[in-house]
Amino acid sequence: MNGLVKRLGSAFLCLCLGFGLLVLPGSAGEAQDGQRPVSLLVCDEQDGRYRLEALLRACGLPVVSVSRDEYSPGLLPGYERVITTDNRPYRDALEAGVPVFCVGQRSGPVQGASLATLERGALTLRLDGHSQQLFARDPVELLAQAPGEAVGSLTLTSGEQFPFAAVMGEVGYAPFYRGDDLSALALAAAVRRWMGGQGEGQMYVLIDEIYPFTDLAMLCLSAERLHENGIPFILRIMPVYDNLDYPAFLRYAQVLRYAQSLGGTVVLHDPIVLYTDKDEPIDTRKERVRAALEGRFSLQRQPVIRQTGGEPIETKLARTKKALEDLGILRMDMALPPLELTCGQLGAIESDTRNFGTFAVDTMVTFAPFESEEELDEAIGILNGRWLSLSRYGGERFEEELRYDEIPVDEQFEYRKKEELSFTAFFAGANKLLILIVLISAGVFVLMLTFGRRIYRNKFYKE
Repeated sequence: MNGLVKRLGSAFLCLCLGFGLLVLPGSAGEAQDGQRPVSLLVCDEQDGRYRLEALLRACGLPVVSVSRDEYSPGLLPGYERVITTDNRPYRDALEAGVPVFCVGQRSGPVQGASLATLERGALTLRLDGHSQQLFARDPVELLAQAPGEAVGSLTLTSGEQFPFAAVMGEVGYAPFYRGDDLSALALAAAVRRWMGGQGEGQMYVLIDEIYPFTDLAMLCLSAERLHENGIPFILRIMPVYDNLDYPAFLRYAQVLRYAQSLGGTVVLHDPIVLYTDKDEPIDTRKERVRAALEGRFSLQRQPVIRQTGGEPIETKLARTKKALEDLGILRMDMALPPLELTCGQLGAIESDTRNFGTFAVDTMVTFAPFESEEELDEAIGILNGRWLSLSRYGGERFEEELRYDEIPVDEQFEYRKKEELSFTAFFAGANKLLILIVLISAGVFVLMLTFGRRIYRNKFYKE
């Protein structure tokens, strides 16, 4: 009987252990993966890290970036994917079984791919009905052959053609990349294919870096003219932390409400904080990206880091957001913002059809706040002339809530006339005193001269 009890106890213990092995890893995985997965970018600043970060975020891929010196193979298990401009992380990712995308010439060699060198010369980049003429002034490496799916193409003046990038299962490779032309969009398309995404992205119009002291009358006119031409637009405003109840800020908020009533979408720009990556631990960077995905930050242009002193940046941003909401501004978050294109960059890209369409990744055509009506008309002409397929950011879910209540701001405040200060009496009295001092000084001088002359005559002249 005792033996049977022992055997039943042992069996029960083994069953519990087996159940624990099945359940605990899943529970740990849920606790760890309850947050959105983050990818690792290994790239130095001179290789265009911030631009590459923005491109990957536009692809829907939140990343934590490290330099080559900060990288170590021990980082790989904590990330879902790896994007690298260096070859060492590629080799480590293959061994660890982590999907990896290699960007640029220094990221190779890549297994199964062969390269060809173009010393210099013109080449044409083509991508899904779009093309751009490029010129290589220095030797560049082109992807001669690679298994898998080719994305885009590069055609030389000789007619020889090369794939721009290749997706080979869990490995992607794009040796030619510049970041400020159609190659950035081609890389974004390749990254999306590598991630398993298909379809086209959306295209938006953005007016960037708007402050309370921006020309508000011109901003109203811009919103009216864009609305009249059927162009949806985004206003990206800079955060304001103090004096949120002043008349100037209330007028600013009134203009933003008016713009959103005309179909504009208001988003908040990130605080611009200058820092070096070595000042911030990698774990802190990862937490910062998590915070952005949870809506505490936006990660639009420059990363946001912890406040080193004074009031925390989180508190300031919360105060700004609350002030905007209280004033009826329907602010939207932009955790993973679209890729930004200037009007000049867009103009350099040609389309095979009259309808320019969209790219494989969400993009924004950016403008600074317009300073004149002529500048505004020129921008509208470019947008209409390209036949862009523009969308409203965030869809139509705010359509019924858009409103504009015009409340005279100045009537809410009682202004006291500032007393005028006059120094007329002071200077008049000072002038009289100065004249008196001059007259006294002149009299003293005459007396001294007379008295000195008398002493001189008595001493040197005989009677």
